[in-house]
Amino acid sequence: AQLTMCTYSKVEQCIQDPKLVQELGTLFRAPGHCVAFDSSYVNVTTAGVAIPNRYYPTSVEDAYDAGFSNKFTEWSATNREQFQVDCPLLYNETIALGDDMLCCTESQYTGLSTQVRMIPGLCSACKENLRNIFCQMTCSPNNSMFLDVNEVRIMGGDDDHPDAVFPAVEEATYYVGKDWIRDIYDFCEADSSFSLLCNPNQDCHDGYGLMEYMGKYAFNSIGSPLQINVTTMD
Repeated sequence: AQLTMCTYSKVEQCIQDPKLVQELGTLFRAPGHCVAFDSSYVNVTTAGVAIPNRYYPTSVEDAYDAGFSNKFTEWSATNREQFQVDCPLLYNETIALGDDMLCCTESQYTGLSTQVRMIPGLCSACKENLRNIFCQMTCSPNNSMFLDVNEVRIMGGDDDHPDAVFPAVEEATYYVGKDWIRDIYDFCEADSSFSLLCNPNQDCHDGYGLMEYMGKYAFNSIGSPLQINVTTMD
């Protein structure tokens, strides 16, 4: 595939609409199928920042058979406990109901955990729902059903993955319901620290404004390592 100028990172290393590129895998939109799976282990120079998700269309079973650590019951006891704290809503609708396979690996989850704990919020409903945005996108075993990867950046691996080449997600579209976009704002509006994420003085008055701020491309700095565009399904 021809590499083109990346929309956000402004380098000629990108592929638009990667689902059309067979070499990158075949995407199935179905339960138990991922469009993004695991992380792109690429070099970042700022300590503690998130690394991009990896475009890797696969079923959760195929990923496990390929040697990835995406089976929850095989994670360390500490990570299993932490997951319930970080991602309680996702836990209750997957693991608690007997689903054991996820679209994230254990090491990817530990990175996610660090990031979601930076999300401000004193009110538990607000914090749970904000964290759930990223828990679902990263770990839901059905992320192929509500996520579109619009653009990937072909990047070399970091020092621990020197021979790897990763299709790092540059831009994704996240489909949500209208009720969800309304509720996410309502859950958080009264939280005193919410203005850090959605400040009315900066023209943020609803769930769309909140998601625009949280999904803004910020590779190699604090924030999202990919551009996340939120749109409603209904």
